Amino acid sequence: MSKISELLRRKRIDMAQRKSTHTPNPSSENRLVNWDKHTFRILAEIKRSSLSAGGIRRNLDLEQLARSYESAGAAAISVLTEEHYFEGSLADLTAVRRSVSVPVLQKDFVLDEFQILEAKEAGADFVLLIARFLTTQEIRHFLEVCDRIQINAVVEVTDENDLRKIKGPVRFLGVNARDLETLQVDTSRFEKMRGLLPDAYLIAESGIDSIETLRKVTSLGYNGALIGEHFLRAEDPAKELARFVGATLVVARTGRDKPCPYRLAKVKICGITNERDAQLAIQEGASALGFVFAESPRRVSPGQLKSFRNNISVPCVGVFRGNKQNEIQAIVDECRLDIAQIYDSCSVSIPAWKARTATSLDQISELVGKNQLVDIKLSDSDLPAAWKLLGQQTVF
Repeated sequence: MSKISELLRRKRIDMAQRKSTHTPNPSSENRLVNWDKHTFRILAEIKRSSLSAGGIRRNLDLEQLARSYESAGAAAISVLTEEHYFEGSLADLTAVRRSVSVPVLQKDFVLDEFQILEAKEAGADFVLLIARFLTTQEIRHFLEVCDRIQINAVVEVTDENDLRKIKGPVRFLGVNARDLETLQVDTSRFEKMRGLLPDAYLIAESGIDSIETLRKVTSLGYNGALIGEHFLRAEDPAKELARFVGATLVVARTGRDKPCPYRLAKVKICGITNERDAQLAIQEGASALGFVFAESPRRVSPGQLKSFRNNISVPCVGVFRGNKQNEIQAIVDECRLDIAQIYDSCSVSIPAWKARTATSLDQISELVGKNQLVDIKLSDSDLPAAWKLLGQQTVF
């Protein structure tokens, strides 16, 4: 009997035992998530072991790790709750749920609607429905259950046969590069499956262990990535996550010619003039680096940046004020910039942050909700009020 067959057999036995002693009472809270497709999100996974690799990181502080993932930019935390091969539990999920404010995904092998009710009772915002182990009728029914109790479902597929089981619309669709029966990973599956996928929030799963693979996923038009083992094997999982989050601030392609700028940077270190400072900022977790081409004591020339541009692993942002449009475009092309931070009215061939300087709380109030990058120049005493006004606005 294969590992996955044994896992499913034990899952059914365990579930039958729980059903005989417990009736889930999930809360009536609406946990439905509405993620826009123009923001690439990384879901960071927590697991002690796996079916394919065995022990990964058994001695971990669940709550501390979850909080560090959230601080590093995780859009959601995935928690393995399978007991025998992944050494997880619903108690793990509950512990993570009370530790973070981002959504929590229960990663398990759902075979019965009882498990969906259990998941929401334990605090899950998402459940995973693996098409490989479900029938068309079961997928449809489980999605109806999720709608009824207001919890999100990620339907996971591996190949075309799995995809054929999905007969109706889905909001979140995962493509797993790992075949759960052979346990082999093939990241080319992301590209092979991409043209077959329906309109949904698309999440790439498994095998994403490098910035290069992550960028390939974004370029294919996936909207998110679920990454676990790579982070957990890193010396500092949260720091590695922060590095990946920074790398997602790139221009990907959704379809043939529709640019989709992904916005996930948390911290941009601006005024970089040399490679030593650039590498130090990256090592400390910078999500993006800013290079000033406007008049400034920190101004850098295109030639200076070009001398070390190939060694920068996070997005490069060019800061322009008072530059002519043709000059900006020439620097964008010469230095292969990822983003242009522009204070004047002009257009360029890459995503642009329309920036405004705010020197008063009144000016900040005017900019809230207008999709502007706000360059704050206030006294320290006014900063708390400024942060309150800006709320969830993007600020660098």
